Amino acid sequence: MRLILLLFLFVPLFAMESDYASIIKMARQGAYQQALQQLQALRLQNPDNKRMLYDYIVIAGWANKNDEVIATAKSQPLATYPSYVLEIVAKAYRNEKLYDKAIETYKACLAKEPGRSACREGLVLSLVDAKRFDEAKRTLRSLHSRDAVYYYLLGYLYENEKEWYDAFAAYQKALQSDPSNNEAYRAFVRTLHRIGLPSLAYRYYSKRPQLFSPAFAELLRKDQAAFRIRWGETLPTPPQKRFEETDQALHDIEQLLATPNLSPTIALQLQYDRIVALRDRFYMRKAIELYEKLRKKGVSFPYYTLNAVADAYLYLQKPRKAYVLYRQALEKNPDHFESKIGIFYCYIEMFEPDRAIAWIDALDAKEKAWIGKHPNEHKIVTTTDAALARYYADYLGEAQRRLERLVSLAPMNMSLQGDLANLYKDRGWPRKALQKTTLVLTYEPQNSEARVTRALALMDLYRFEEAQDLIQALRRDYPEDLHVQRAQKLYSIYEDRYELQIDTEIGRSSSNELGSRHLYVRSRLYSKPFDYNYRLFLLGRYDKTSLTEGMQRHGRYGIGVEYRNNAFEGTVGLARNHNITKNGWFATGDYAITDHWRIGASYDSYTEETPPRALINGIYAKRLGATLSYIANESCSTTLELSKMDFNDSNVMRTLAVSLFKRVITGPFYKLDATLHYSTSSNSLPNRPYFAPRRDHYLGADFKNTWHLYRHYSKSFSHSLGIELGNYWQSGYSSHIVGGVRYEQHWITDTLDLLYGVRHSVYYFDGSREKDTSLYLSLNWRF
Repeated sequence: MRLILLLFLFVPLFAMESDYASIIKMARQGAYQQALQQLQALRLQNPDNKRMLYDYIVIAGWANKNDEVIATAKSQPLATYPSYVLEIVAKAYRNEKLYDKAIETYKACLAKEPGRSACREGLVLSLVDAKRFDEAKRTLRSLHSRDAVYYYLLGYLYENEKEWYDAFAAYQKALQSDPSNNEAYRAFVRTLHRIGLPSLAYRYYSKRPQLFSPAFAELLRKDQAAFRIRWGETLPTPPQKRFEETDQALHDIEQLLATPNLSPTIALQLQYDRIVALRDRFYMRKAIELYEKLRKKGVSFPYYTLNAVADAYLYLQKPRKAYVLYRQALEKNPDHFESKIGIFYCYIEMFEPDRAIAWIDALDAKEKAWIGKHPNEHKIVTTTDAALARYYADYLGEAQRRLERLVSLAPMNMSLQGDLANLYKDRGWPRKALQKTTLVLTYEPQNSEARVTRALALMDLYRFEEAQDLIQALRRDYPEDLHVQRAQKLYSIYEDRYELQIDTEIGRSSSNELGSRHLYVRSRLYSKPFDYNYRLFLLGRYDKTSLTEGMQRHGRYGIGVEYRNNAFEGTVGLARNHNITKNGWFATGDYAITDHWRIGASYDSYTEETPPRALINGIYAKRLGATLSYIANESCSTTLELSKMDFNDSNVMRTLAVSLFKRVITGPFYKLDATLHYSTSSNSLPNRPYFAPRRDHYLGADFKNTWHLYRHYSKSFSHSLGIELGNYWQSGYSSHIVGGVRYEQHWITDTLDLLYGVRHSVYYFDGSREKDTSLYLSLNWRF
């Protein structure tokens, strides 16, 4: 009977224990949901069974049912739970980002079992998550071992403090201690990605891809392409290899975009990077096409992509479109430095130099010279561009002072030296520019901007063969560079085109000396250059003047050759003159001794300066002339001219003239030029049929006011008002006030220089006033 009673009591207990063991086994095999359901049924039958409560919490933790763990654990105080359950509850709190509760629970765990390492590790992680870094460090220092777990926790601490390189080093030590530590491996790859080494991160990812999500793999491949783009922008490479990284990035992006089931977010980010890469590759039109295609779909672009598209528009000489996009980029990232500089160059290209100067000066004022112990690269750019802003606005003197000061502070900055070389060239000092480019190219042989400046300076010195060799090398190395393209265009205009020069004037005078009606047309047609330095030319002139003696017509045509080399320009030719049928020859020479001093000489056996009244009376003259000039810069020069005309009637006219030119006011929109003139002449046989005073003098000044109304890259339009006023004295007569006023318009392109205007002047001849009104035109056209 007693045996029957024992069986009655213990057989259900044995059956329950058997069911409970199968539930735990089921949970350990991963069938969490089924195990939880059966365990919950047993709990309802045995509500006071603590073991079932504890195991239910543990299994729910294994199943990542954090809410269930937390809700169940609230059924009794934390202190009543064993440490292994507290570990599960604390982890659930941490997973739900309830870090303070996680910390409280982990501490409760350690209070029960101080040596439980999982709880101490969880406590450190939770303290870091809660940004309680100092407390986390104290807890971490309490760990006695320096094993993989310690270094993993140290890396996690550094990572959350955004000390990426320290985190990388800690994770690396963790893996050295335990290469099989998957958490450390994931963190190591993650940190490699964070510090900007996606290619290396991808290499390690590929060794254990099962540890990572497919989304992380896509992100790595995307960032690997982006890294190649950035690397291609900054990596110093030989010219022929400078696009290798960018080309590889474009290839990688194309492959990624063709990946099945690619995340739409990653796909869009790849398109953003693709636009940047196309810009870097100078495929500007393709970059803009892709941008417009995405824009029409309503895509919102990040600032760096907007900046890239703006760069493309600016490259294609569409600064107003670029300006809008740079502004949009700054709205998204107000601190983006490249967009700020882009706006500066838009102002320059839109011919708004005043706004450009104000903009760059404001940027420069905000940039500090130093960031900690390191020079601020942005400050170097803004200070340089502030100087260049004056350069572009025609304040060349101020630009020179600023650049020379910067060069004195940083003599080994070859970019500054190159900018100064270019300024010297444009101020009319090609030799000085060559010296600077020699310095730059000694240290940076592949500096394209210095090579371009050197090529253009060589052209200014008529060293065309050297310039051609340099430009061809630049074109081979940097075909996409706008400065190189510009140099190539300027050289091809000289090398591949004819040149036509025409000067013409038609007017009416109140008296006889100039002719009551007068017209002249003078022209020269140059061939294309041959042997670099030579050009043939044809010349022609036709004059028609109404005089007291009758209508004077004069024709002249001829042929000549021009030679230009190493700052020397000379011509020699033959001419046939009609009216007085006379063959003649002429020669000219001009040599720039230095960047400032020039000398010139000319001879014409039948000069076209012979007065019309001499010609109608059968008189002609030969002329010998010489000039000496000092050219300080584009804004200041002095010229001395001596000439002698021998007429065939035995009269000899000698002339001395001095002019002093000074730009009084300069700027992008308005310039005021003043030129002082003094001249004197004498004739050995006065009172000839033509005007030939025994002696005369002129002292006067010419003021030219120029307003620039339009400029777009190499095209410009301006108009000017000139006023001349002086005193003329002739022996035998009193002195008189003479002068005139003129209005001109001036069009300039790379191949055309066209000036036309109207002039009204007052002269005195033998004491008689003569008024003259003329229309004139000057054309220089390369075709």
